[in-house]
Amino acid sequence: MLTPSVALSSNMREKYPSITCLSEQLHRIVNGDSNIQKLDDQWRTIVLVRLPSEILTEKEPDKFWTLIKELETGQFIDLAEFALAVLCLPHSNASCERVFSKINCIKTKSRNRLITSTVSATVITSECLKKNNGNCISFQPTKLMFDSMSYTSLYPSSVNNKTVIDINEEEENYFH
Repeated sequence: MLTPSVALSSNMREKYPSITCLSEQLHRIVNGDSNIQKLDDQWRTIVLVRLPSEILTEKEPDKFWTLIKELETGQFIDLAEFALAVLCLPHSNASCERVFSKINCIKTKSRNRLITSTVSATVITSECLKKNNGNCISFQPTKLMFDSMSYTSLYPSSVNNKTVIDINEEEENYFH
């Protein structure tokens, strides 16, 4: 329904005369009945308006709705924002399940004390490596990466505990 060919086709209006059915199903994206009516008005009008050729020739839905959103007139901004929000919705939960499986492999019984930021960084690193040839052999860390690998950044709670112990020892020496 949100593909450019359907949104701009007057022939497809028989099949999709209104966007109300979709917007009512996604009530968290649309706030209130007045916004549903505004979306529907824009949906019905977009076929009647003369659009620039770069928009008419665009085939990718996300690029199409971004171009519609950036129109100088701004007359379809609500519809474009709605369409882009709908296009961002995941089609399944498979990617989430993959991440949970990866976390279960990282945070095992023997590694149960890993803090959330460490687990998160490990998952993100794994995903980045997968995008770059899928291995760590050819990976080249940046200077910023090396600089962030310090004792205080990797073990902040240990540093804080050591400070407390040092202070307690100083107090003990003071009183004795």
